[in-house]
Amino acid sequence: MAHPRNQTVLITGASSGVGASSAMLFLDKGWNVVAVGRDMAKLEANLPASSRLLRSVADISRKDDVSRCVEQAIARFDAVDVLVNNAGYGITGPFEFLTDEQIRRHFDTAVFGHMNMMRELIPHMRRRRRGAIVNVTSEAGRIGFPYNSIYEAAKFGIEGFSESIRFELGLHGIRVKVVEPGQVKTDFSRNSDEARAPELRGAYKGFEKIEKLMRDPDAGVEPAKIAAVVYEAAVSTSGKLRYPASAISLTVLPFLPDVLVRTIMRRLMR
Repeated sequence: MAHPRNQTVLITGASSGVGASSAMLFLDKGWNVVAVGRDMAKLEANLPASSRLLRSVADISRKDDVSRCVEQAIARFDAVDVLVNNAGYGITGPFEFLTDEQIRRHFDTAVFGHMNMMRELIPHMRRRRRGAIVNVTSEAGRIGFPYNSIYEAAKFGIEGFSESIRFELGLHGIRVKVVEPGQVKTDFSRNSDEARAPELRGAYKGFEKIEKLMRDPDAGVEPAKIAAVVYEAAVSTSGKLRYPASAISLTVLPFLPDVLVRTIMRRLMR
């Protein structure tokens, strides 16, 4: 039986961290929530049962999973008003030592997974002449950090994709937003992938320091703060595209002189 019609949001990567915090915030605001993750046990542990909550297990890199997930959402709540593409994980290490399998797997989730969800929901939103898509990227989608090239490539890709497609979707009343977190206090770092070749540590200076900074679970802001920005972006009717979301925004770096950016990054690697 379909739930009485309220606003409905579908959130990927909702089993923990920013995704779970966003799901709880939307529930608190009276929304219906479709929480998508790969592990039902984590979804159940982090998201208490509610008549306005649908937990859905799906691998967003698989189109069949995505189609089934969206069908379940519409059957339960009649429509999906907002898509929050939040699923993803980190990947660090010199490009030379990352395998093809690692790179393809990362893009399957962080780029093609986002696109799979959008491709499935855009026709639905277009027919209704309304909707919003919030792509959670990163400050790493605006500036390149050392030993983070594949993660950066995926985030830069979604940023550019979002910037372009917002004009197409705007013709049909669909808003596109990008939320750019910095470092967040979650298990994101523990779930990250990395280059594992033993010779890389002697070949690339400063990798250990960068790796330690990126994997510090106590660094950054609480997930609830990012969730608040996700909600702001989802409900905003303004033409604003990007929503930086960190304690200290680094999105100014792309606008600094290149020589200054190089100096900052080289010091970071020492």
